[in-house]
Amino acid sequence: MQQSPARVPRRGIFSAGSTMRDFPTLIEAAEGLSTQIRIAASLVVHLGGLRATVTDVRETLPARADVSVSQLTALELRDAYRAAEVVVVPLYPSDMDNGVNVILEAMAAGRPVVASRIPGQVDVITHGKTGYYVDPENPEDLRRMLVHLRDNPEEAERVADEGRRYVASVHDLETFADNVRARLIEINGGQSSRATPWWAEASVSPDSLRTSGCRRSQTAGRLRASR
Repeated sequence: MQQSPARVPRRGIFSAGSTMRDFPTLIEAAEGLSTQIRIAASLVVHLGGLRATVTDVRETLPARADVSVSQLTALELRDAYRAAEVVVVPLYPSDMDNGVNVILEAMAAGRPVVASRIPGQVDVITHGKTGYYVDPENPEDLRRMLVHLRDNPEEAERVADEGRRYVASVHDLETFADNVRARLIEINGGQSSRATPWWAEASVSPDSLRTSGCRRSQTAGRLRASR
């Protein structure tokens, strides 16, 4: 049974990630909301066609007392998710599903998630049920959502709980393995690549192999002794 994340005091906005992250829009959206913003990041990768550029997050954000940027260990990342009032995944438009790891990790931690609705990121969140989408590169839209969640904490927790249930039921390891297997069978024309152990299809069994192996070892031992 999945255990609910420990209840801890919630404080501020948390964000993380490196690929196509639009942290400046988040900073602008939260200005004046009197809340702390914590970003777990160092470098941000921007993808444009065949080119990729890398920038230091600190060089793209204003120096403000309410904004902290740092790299976190796995345990620190887990605790940061749990401690956040809301997790925001601001993304630049892309055809890739950027941000999916952070979205699912935040859901698993039982926190409400707000993400940019970009072409490649449209099917993980069910808007208003397991999380929220906002327009990309639109600080006003993001700000409205942040204010809405601040003013409606019961709704925020209800959506967070639903998001956690979704992750536990759809994105657990066993379900993932089953889905991969079903897909491979489909690719293979509906035939399981190996429904029975290989030795069951041959004229030998594991026991006979072990027996013959022992016999070979004994023979080899006698040959070495005769030299």
